[in-house]
Amino acid sequence: MSFNGPPKPPQEMHRPKVETPEYWKENLPFKSPQKFYELEFKLAKLMAKRTGMPLLDAVDTYASVVRNHIHTFNEEGDWEITGLEEGVTDENILEHSWKRSLERHTERNSTPTQYHEEGSPRFGCHYYDVNEDVPDTINIHFFNAEFEEEWVDGKDISKGPLDKSKINRRTHELTDMFRDIRARYPNAKYVQGRSSLYNLEAYRRLYPDTYKVGEIDYDPKLWSQGTTVWGQFLGGNDKEKGEYGFKAELAEEFLEKAKTVPVERLADALPMPPHFVHGKIQDFYDLYGIK
Repeated sequence: MSFNGPPKPPQEMHRPKVETPEYWKENLPFKSPQKFYELEFKLAKLMAKRTGMPLLDAVDTYASVVRNHIHTFNEEGDWEITGLEEGVTDENILEHSWKRSLERHTERNSTPTQYHEEGSPRFGCHYYDVNEDVPDTINIHFFNAEFEEEWVDGKDISKGPLDKSKINRRTHELTDMFRDIRARYPNAKYVQGRSSLYNLEAYRRLYPDTYKVGEIDYDPKLWSQGTTVWGQFLGGNDKEKGEYGFKAELAEEFLEKAKTVPVERLADALPMPPHFVHGKIQDFYDLYGIK
């Protein structure tokens, strides 16, 4: 995920009507756990030490959620950083970001998450954007927007959004999304993605066989782009109510490997390094039955 939304098409087309499916419960969004912020900050400190860059620069480069809660942003357009929030120092970066995250979560996530808001590029757990520099290509993304929990004897036993039992849900969302894409961007020719999720067959099976997974993507910008890299440490049933789970053991293994892998190949330290994927959009239309 990133703050960048899709640019408006040259002219608004008729957009297909979207109905909320029966399975969508409009749950309240989850909060990322504090250990997730601590993980990112630990990596930023490690990379500051390894590269010699100032700690704040390392946070901006490698710690997306921490960065997003210590800066002020121009929220209109591209969410460009406009400065530091008042009172932020090297000594209190983690403390400040966690406190602000709690405040913003309360401010922005007090209402249930809709399946699709009018005009939005998100449909359930899927969303898309278009890079102005590559107008014939659609970028697709995924995150757990179901926020489902099922508590029994103090333990969450719910199934994740990529569980086999939910394939029909995810395919329904993709069908709605690509209908919208076809209406708004009829000249689009290609689809691409950049994510750690392409390591999972549970994710790849949602897409055409021709949507081939490429080499590991070592672009350093990915570390600062939300869940593209970092999402793999969230999830699972070991969690608090209203929070994402956190994969502590994987996080520790990653930090240990990050001490020695070449800086320019930092993704090699990840349990699931991100990959770049590219394919023809017609194959998506064919798979989802979009005429």
